[in-house]
Amino acid sequence: MDSSPPEGTAPKVAVIVLNWNGLEDTAACLESLAKVAYKPVEIIVVDNGSIDGSQRFLRENYPWATLIETGQNLGFTGGNNVGIRHALERGVDYILLLNNDTVVAHDFLDALVKTAVRRPDVGILNPKIYYFDPPEMIWYAGGELSLYRGISKHFGFRQIDHGQFDSEQEVTFVTGCAFFIKREVVEAIGLLDDYFFCYSEDADWTIRTRKAGYKGFYVPSSRIWHKVGGSVQSAKSDFVMRMGTRNALYLVWKHTSKYQFIVFLAVFAVNWLLRNTISCIIRGNYRVIPAMVDGVRAFIAETKQRRSIMQSKKSKHDK
Repeated sequence: MDSSPPEGTAPKVAVIVLNWNGLEDTAACLESLAKVAYKPVEIIVVDNGSIDGSQRFLRENYPWATLIETGQNLGFTGGNNVGIRHALERGVDYILLLNNDTVVAHDFLDALVKTAVRRPDVGILNPKIYYFDPPEMIWYAGGELSLYRGISKHFGFRQIDHGQFDSEQEVTFVTGCAFFIKREVVEAIGLLDDYFFCYSEDADWTIRTRKAGYKGFYVPSSRIWHKVGGSVQSAKSDFVMRMGTRNALYLVWKHTSKYQFIVFLAVFAVNWLLRNTISCIIRGNYRVIPAMVDGVRAFIAETKQRRSIMQSKKSKHDK
């Protein structure tokens, strides 16, 4: 798993920014990326079928960024996969999936690359991520994933930074907000799972990376700022609740045994379904409850369909 570049050369990095009707945030992100010190780096903007005039504006004002237009909303997974394929074809050594609602420190890539080169056992990395406002409040300082609960935890969440999370450490969850991954890992585990569309795809990629024998790592000397919630209108919207429910179930189903999944369902019923239902009732946001139920139904129906397809392929192979 030696990912060190040839002596005398610097690894090439591709930064992929996904845009979907988020021109203002994407422009601010690109302005910060324009000041990044690390070279060589290619900035790739994948436009996911925006209808706000993003394509023309980005093409005219940021000609140094590669603009790829999908023509439709392929979701976080599909849109980023388009960018990842392009980056691999360009021969890059590292890929960074970066949320469009972030701004970065000028030296954030230097720290990530330095650690990645120094640690051949590490396959995926995250920077320290602050809230955009207030800028000294931590959003992510490493993380862990519990498959029994189907959720991830951010270390340092909503804490003011006093240097208490300034040590590099191994982590079991790397957030998709700024997902830095080695080329060799992508080649080993494949692209993002398009079934997720959005939400939990980062947890899935983290799990697959670790199963392939690579570690996840947190690099606090690399810093970015995140406009939390900028990519979605509401963290409790119908769509978010439906997809969050569906994908949490699929993630655990995909990566655990039947027994572990049954145990998870009991925890999920209390920690996700019951708690969210109570929260929605208290807030008077009743319409989100049917969306959560719809997420469960979607998981059941779509999982049956996927299982049927897999069994059909297996039967044809056995013949």
